[in-house]
Amino acid sequence: MYPVCALLAQPVVAQLSNIHVNDLGTLGGRFTEAADINEAGEVTGYSETADGQIHAFVYTHGEMRDLGSLGGGGSLGRAINAAGQITGFALTAAGEAHAFVYAAGTMADLGASGITSSGNAINTAGQVAGDASRPNGQQHAVLYSGGGVNDLDTMADSSSTSEAINERGQVTGTYEDSIGSHAFLYSGGSMIDLLPGRSSFVSGTRAINNAGAVTGSFQADGTLRGFVYADGHATDIGTLGADYTVATAISSAGKVTGISARADGERHAFIYSGGTMSDVGTLSGSFSVGYALNESGQVAGQSMTSSGALHAFVSENGTLLDLGQLVEALAPPGTVVESVAIGINRSGQIIGRYRISTPSDVQMPVKTRGFIATSVASATSLFEDLIASVAGIGPGKSLENKLQQALAFYITGDTKASCSRLSAFTHEVSAQDGKKIEHQTAVQLIQQVGAINGVIGCP
Repeated sequence: MYPVCALLAQPVVAQLSNIHVNDLGTLGGRFTEAADINEAGEVTGYSETADGQIHAFVYTHGEMRDLGSLGGGGSLGRAINAAGQITGFALTAAGEAHAFVYAAGTMADLGASGITSSGNAINTAGQVAGDASRPNGQQHAVLYSGGGVNDLDTMADSSSTSEAINERGQVTGTYEDSIGSHAFLYSGGSMIDLLPGRSSFVSGTRAINNAGAVTGSFQADGTLRGFVYADGHATDIGTLGADYTVATAISSAGKVTGISARADGERHAFIYSGGTMSDVGTLSGSFSVGYALNESGQVAGQSMTSSGALHAFVSENGTLLDLGQLVEALAPPGTVVESVAIGINRSGQIIGRYRISTPSDVQMPVKTRGFIATSVASATSLFEDLIASVAGIGPGKSLENKLQQALAFYITGDTKASCSRLSAFTHEVSAQDGKKIEHQTAVQLIQQVGAINGVIGCP
């Protein structure tokens, strides 16, 4: 008879076998940092080039592309929207750091001469929440929109930073004055202190949803507590039994994740929903933290294992899946130091980073690499969305048949044949572009195929 723990482990192992993890690669150098992922599975961040510079990148269709700079020696990508536009900051020829938007192969400078700036988050309309310096050296939250820039912080004696923006152009972030730090919401031309009289803050591009609800943390009786601000007031979201909570992300449905203390002293990732906080659990260790969650309530983050290692995880149907086990297969045995998942999209694709030990490299003995993890179910969902998109398009059912064949090959594990069918689909769409398929529709279909190619690893 199998031990109970072995019986319980079998479904988890089976679920892990349905997840594919790929290294994002580098721009020719030694390290990569992933920062954000969009719904199409495109990733941005920054990576070392062959000549030792650091450049922003976009990872799409299974390949990493260098975004270049604004004439200077480097750039960093921080956020990517649904349209594939990227923001961050890049160096100019004069050596100044300027906010940028990268779109359609071009990096546009959002900054001004003599002013240091950065783009931190971007919505589908291309509006950018960022920061810019003032002549006195203070950093202020700004909104880049419609070719203009709006200083969100009108107080002369404070500094501020923006963190997130939603589809309505509302921005959240933190400002600091002589009293402390304050979480804010910029909406309708006004900056609102979300917890007047308390020290508070928000962090990360996932701190606001499209309804304008904001999550963050505040000081209370010498400890930190999490809050959700919605409909004009902030609510303490509670704890897992002790006196500590930090909130990190909120979904469009208002679910929140982060880390909270339990009565036994352990700190665990949580999901807060409908006024109730639930323990996400750990990978058999005493610690876990959620950094991102999607609309299905999946949480991505990091957990301690029973051996004390720190592994990336994703939650699935009430179970934590140890992505760290899969990540370790990306590097030589025994070299992975730790891993963490930092983002997850609607279809369940996860991005993260892992650190590998290379003592022989005295200049950089520990290097960071990026990874993307995709489940078979996630890829299947992308296939099904594309199949639905081609219903009634093109000559007969030729396009739909090619996709059905590609999906069938993928499910049976024949990735090569699946990619071949997807390639045939792309060629047919291109041939019918402007004829039996409207140009804009053809572009969209090819973009969807590109997302699938990147997920399943087509060349």
